[in-house]
Amino acid sequence: MKAFKNIFLPIIVIIGLTILYNRIRYDYTWLIVLFILLSVYVISGIFRYKRWAVNYFLSPFSFLHGKVREQIEVDLPAEILFEKILEFYQSFKDYRIVYYEGELILNAGTPFSGFTWTENIIIKVSPSDDGESSTVDFTSLTFAVFSWGKNAENLEVFKAQLDQSFFVV
Repeated sequence: MKAFKNIFLPIIVIIGLTILYNRIRYDYTWLIVLFILLSVYVISGIFRYKRWAVNYFLSPFSFLHGKVREQIEVDLPAEILFEKILEFYQSFKDYRIVYYEGELILNAGTPFSGFTWTENIIIKVSPSDDGESSTVDFTSLTFAVFSWGKNAENLEVFKAQLDQSFFVV
């Protein structure tokens, strides 16, 4: 049922565009709609590392991107936790890492390839009121409506690495 929920919108769009094309062959309305949808993907792909784009990706208006979000409570100060997360993602050579000056927000993305249309992982660390613990807002998004489980896999890898980082060897 969850998979159907994720692919429901593309099915409706494809069926709608097909019906529109068959009913109105000489009207270019369907081309305009398709152009707008493709423009959203292209613009969000070009500007995906900009700070304002992070706000867009975290908003409900980015419904064309497959997302998995989860908030995790961690008993570490925000700055230390952010440094641990940054070290973890810098160990991957295929991620481009961007973090924003003065904010505890990490934006890690993979390049476009034949295997993936790219994916971004946005991690926002917020300190708690006591300063001893933090909240991690993890968002994994793909530049497709359905991620085929890749977003959930990114979340599980992140949680496993976060658990492992608490052990001192």
